[in-house]
Amino acid sequence: MIRACLAVLLLSLTGSGFAVEYNPPEDRIEGEIHKLDFAGQTLRLQALDFSISPDVRVEIGGGYGAFTLLEVGMAVEMRFWHYEDGRREVFEIKQLAASRVPLVR
Repeated sequence: MIRACLAVLLLSLTGSGFAVEYNPPEDRIEGEIHKLDFAGQTLRLQALDFSISPDVRVEIGGGYGAFTLLEVGMAVEMRFWHYEDGRREVFEIKQLAASRVPLVR
């Protein structure tokens, strides 16, 4: 009964101009970059492929960077969203300090 009421409420809100926003869960990962595709806006880390958000925040050497300045073999920490369709979209990339070993290579 409660589920049915919630479903009716959500349908009425979406039909009345209110958008129900899906917020995908966030996660983080560390490792070395294995593959970069600047044209396709993707990278591979720990045998996983990630798409890059158009407004990704990149930090290299403690300062502002850009996706195109990343290099294969660079140790990074990334924060990303998991989508229901299995996509992983990165919204933040930080280069790890040279003295820090990533959790997984």
